[in-house]
Amino acid sequence: NVLAEKPILDIEVQELERICEKYDTTLFRESLMAKTLYEQYLRYALADNLLTDSEIKNLTHLKYILLLSDSQLANIHEMFYNEHTKGAMADGVVNEEEKNFLERLKAALYVPDSLA
Repeated sequence: NVLAEKPILDIEVQELERICEKYDTTLFRESLMAKTLYEQYLRYALADNLLTDSEIKNLTHLKYILLLSDSQLANIHEMFYNEHTKGAMADGVVNEEEKNFLERLKAALYVPDSLA
């Protein structure tokens, strides 16, 4: 599986297209599957409550190879930002570390201030 064997930045759209042709599927062109793959990587990247430059580059590349639209990405990013905001507020107190993380996350995911 090319997604498991290669670094994300080394995967090209043509490789995914060849896989789809081989298995007679449009797997990576179907929004739900593409969104799910992107969400899984984003969840993995955020497991340590950090989003590194390398992970941001990988996410940008995934958007490209999975053919995700800007609006699809905005919806995914808003959902993740809201999840982390709810998690930070779960104990009724948002400490400085949580505030800083949410600010960095908002910037990294391009979540508009109106939604934050």
